[in-house]
Amino acid sequence: MSSYLDPTPEDIQLLLAAKCHLGTRNVNSQMKKYIYTRRADGTFLIHLGKLWEKLILAARVLATVTPKSSYDIYISSASVRGRRPANKLSNYLHATVNIGRFSPGTFTKLADEPQYLVCLDPYEDAQAINESSHCCIPVIAFTNSDSSLKFVDLAIPCNTAGAQSIGVMCYLLARAVLRLKGKIKYTVPWDVIPDMFFYTEEVDQIEEDAEEYSGDNQNDTSGGGTWNPDTIQFNQQDQGDVNWQNDNPKADWMMTEESTTFHMDQSFGDIPMHAAATVPPPPPPLVDWAEDEPYDASRVSATVTEEGWDAPATNTSTWQGSMKQPWD
Repeated sequence: MSSYLDPTPEDIQLLLAAKCHLGTRNVNSQMKKYIYTRRADGTFLIHLGKLWEKLILAARVLATVTPKSSYDIYISSASVRGRRPANKLSNYLHATVNIGRFSPGTFTKLADEPQYLVCLDPYEDAQAINESSHCCIPVIAFTNSDSSLKFVDLAIPCNTAGAQSIGVMCYLLARAVLRLKGKIKYTVPWDVIPDMFFYTEEVDQIEEDAEEYSGDNQNDTSGGGTWNPDTIQFNQQDQGDVNWQNDNPKADWMMTEESTTFHMDQSFGDIPMHAAATVPPPPPPLVDWAEDEPYDASRVSATVTEEGWDAPATNTSTWQGSMKQPWD
């Protein structure tokens, strides 16, 4: 390998600062050759020498693509942390990028097929890698220690779980391709910083806050002014030491006598007194139909004749026994 393609100490420091050498606690059988050692906590460490060799090899492959169409290189990133690196990489390589979900049939249902497929994570971009195998499209992918190399032709071992590591790898890959094409020199540092390839959730929020508080009117309450703490004036009575234990607390306005006193004029407003004092009649009592019918003595004849058991029954005869009902 030429000396110009060797990593500089700044490149090694950049890889270590972005934690590109950190793998996972699991390792794939095909990724063991890229593992340097294992830490005490179980995390596998990727060999930086082999990482750089595969990175330069991928850059030499992508540099051979003739710029006939932007569809010659297809970059896919289904993960959120790889959206910004994929966009930046496609911008410098003049490639087509797919952000988010990969639509099935993108390669098989089109007449034009890309020459190379670049994936930032084989696990997230499994649909794109599987479909490229049916079209014989070479696949270049960033792989972690536990990634599967099925249908992957060129694996670049690195940390695919961090946003900074993915950004640094895309930054170094884009810089290497541009150097091999002769667009930038090896002796001159690239004017693009790696932070432009990092995905951060605070970028949009900071830009919105900057637009919201960029107004010139400080007294504007619509959110367009700026806040200056030097313009705040405090009352002289508020200054000095205050003993909060000796001060009597203010009375609760809800518990004052005036607030609890009921005033008829204030309650009913413009309603006349005689109309307000009218009380509606009570509702009729409810009748429980399950109760037994009460005993009514008026139904019993007041005339009682003395008749024995031997006397014949007549129409005027009445019952001389007890009037208690059997269910009472």
